[in-house]
Amino acid sequence: MAANNTKHKLVILGAGFGGLTAARAVEEASEEDAALLEAVLVSAPGPAVVGAFAPMVLKGKVKAEQVTRTVAPGGLNLSRVALVPDVVQSIDTENKVVRTKAGEISYDDLVVSLGVEYYDAVPGLNDAAFNLCDTADMVALRGALLRAESGTVVVAVGSLPYKCPPLPYEAAFAVDAVLREAGKRDAFRVVVTTPMAQAVPPFAPHVFQDMMAAKGIEFKTKAQPSAVDAVNKTVTFDDGESLEYTLLAATLPQRAPAVVREAMPIDDPRGFVVVDPKSLRTSVPHVYVIGDSATVKVNFAKAGLKVQPKAGKFAMVQAKTAVQAVLADARAAAAGESTSWDAPVVATWLPSTAQG
Repeated sequence: MAANNTKHKLVILGAGFGGLTAARAVEEASEEDAALLEAVLVSAPGPAVVGAFAPMVLKGKVKAEQVTRTVAPGGLNLSRVALVPDVVQSIDTENKVVRTKAGEISYDDLVVSLGVEYYDAVPGLNDAAFNLCDTADMVALRGALLRAESGTVVVAVGSLPYKCPPLPYEAAFAVDAVLREAGKRDAFRVVVTTPMAQAVPPFAPHVFQDMMAAKGIEFKTKAQPSAVDAVNKTVTFDDGESLEYTLLAATLPQRAPAVVREAMPIDDPRGFVVVDPKSLRTSVPHVYVIGDSATVKVNFAKAGLKVQPKAGKFAMVQAKTAVQAVLADARAAAAGESTSWDAPVVATWLPSTAQG
């Protein structure tokens, strides 16, 4: 097969932890590898919030605007990756085209890092609860805590899985800190609920559980919310028990965005795309999904993990692995060689014991 002098086009969708890391991986590639690629990063224009700082916003340690950035050309210090500030409307995997508001962008390989969308899986929850992932909601929750004189604050995991596993516990600690600082902690009951049988991380649940106990935070396990009554301020769980609240904060039910779910098979019935754990490839040729949209199955028995948690740290290492796979394809194409879609790629983010 003759060598191909045409550049291999990589399109990255989303400028969150995963997408930006994929772009940085291209920026940091060798000159030889970078010369093989034409790379494009597509991200919705306007402000973007770093949700990992939500508990800090709740505590009043940082302001929401301090953890908000604008994705704009020149603002990301990219020289090898072209930034397209546009909204993805659809992905045509058959014709290898991404359609945006402004037009169409073709690709040879596609890395999708579009996060999750919230949806109404638990009647009443989304309207009644402060969203733990939203910094504006955390500002509002802080204000409500400071105004309230007494009551019950419930911090609930709305459904599994959810992004940033420690978030509900960090939020509960922030609630505790705000109330203590205001000198009225004794007037409040703080309760954390989760559908899980224990706290995270699974290999050391006692860490958060001991911290909650020390702070007088109640912890209710195996508690999947089934409905929220905003009028009577009650959360009902699937075991029939209910819990009254004064203020309710929660991780809202999450799934891959519609643009992702409409473009490729959703192998995880919870609404996510199952990917190969070693390469992040999907069942659709030349499409990778990383970050919160993906279900990454692992076999890490020592940690009690069967599915990779959804967190920015993991999205970042997944991005580097995906770009390695793309570069392998680009090298093969440049050399006029064919590559097997099932060719193994070293997964730099997985412990060796989890790659079986």
